Amino acid sequence: MLASAGDSLPAVTTVATTERNLLIDLLKLFAVQVIILHHLVSYGKIAADADLLLPTPSSVIFEYGRYLVHGFLVIGGYLAARSLRWRAGPKDPIGLIVRRYFRLVPPYLGALTLAMLSAWFVRHWITEDYVGGPVTLGQLAAHVALLQDMLGLESISAGGWYVAIDFQLFAFLAIAHAVVRGEARLAIVMTACMFATLLYFNNDPRYESFFVYFVSSYGLGVLAGVSRHARLQRTRRLATALIILVGAAIVILAAQGANGRSVVALATAILLLGAPAASALEQLPPWLHTLIRWGGNRSYAAFLLHYSWILLANLIYSNIQGVNGWSLGAALIGVYAITWWSADWFYRHFELRVNQWFKAMPMLARGTASARKAGN
Repeated sequence: MLASAGDSLPAVTTVATTERNLLIDLLKLFAVQVIILHHLVSYGKIAADADLLLPTPSSVIFEYGRYLVHGFLVIGGYLAARSLRWRAGPKDPIGLIVRRYFRLVPPYLGALTLAMLSAWFVRHWITEDYVGGPVTLGQLAAHVALLQDMLGLESISAGGWYVAIDFQLFAFLAIAHAVVRGEARLAIVMTACMFATLLYFNNDPRYESFFVYFVSSYGLGVLAGVSRHARLQRTRRLATALIILVGAAIVILAAQGANGRSVVALATAILLLGAPAASALEQLPPWLHTLIRWGGNRSYAAFLLHYSWILLANLIYSNIQGVNGWSLGAALIGVYAITWWSADWFYRHFELRVNQWFKAMPMLARGTASARKAGN
């Protein structure tokens, strides 16, 4: 359940920026591959046969694959920190929030439409819980408002919760910065909120449907973004020190058997901070650079669409008698192939065009102008 859409403005083209962007694309590409595999071993006859034929790998991916969502949250926080380009603070946080909504939601609604059609079709032959029931008008309205989990409603598609959480976290960040006015102050406030999450909210499952449960992961990304992009060296040093402080707390908690998900977030933040990974990527051949960027750009679309293809694949696979390794392999490869084919089409013909249309809207244009003005 994951994936994040990057919402950064075009960055100044430098070698370092190019390397970091390639690293982000690689992290997104890797994470979404694991999430797709996690959902494949979670739903339907494909999951049941995977558990029979490959019990250990299937169990590990089922248990820990979902942790990769915290890597996406770190990347989301990092890109948000980089795109806001803080100095005196954005004067129009509402405009930025509205722009973020229209960046995330139109592709999300397009994918929900495919999920509803797939579930409606599959429901004629499969009645298992993972297919879900008929979608109600109230359920659909809650998804449009990104409130489905907060209201306790059934999700239409696996991973839809992440889009809601990503939006809530961005809104929290934009409003927090508009209030505190300054990178250093925001880094301190964010760190305090991260400790509240680690020590309290993460220990209460009632908060899993709210952004406060994920502030520690998103905040690591924000601190990493401030550490790399803050204008003042002392602010960059402060952000780095705060990452070390939060990281120490995460390691201590993980050693006590608590909050292992945050370890993935910490590892992602460390990768974003360090130059060695970026330098290693620079040595890769150009065709691999192209492949990584291609996959990174389409990772959000792949995340949104893959559940529909898992539903349809399970419908086909459920008609196969017995447990067959070749058939299982074909099903897994087929889901990946059609997911990335559809993600490419969706990205080029829907996601990019919708973003262009909404950028022309006055309120969204003001949000963009505010972010750019803060970076001047």
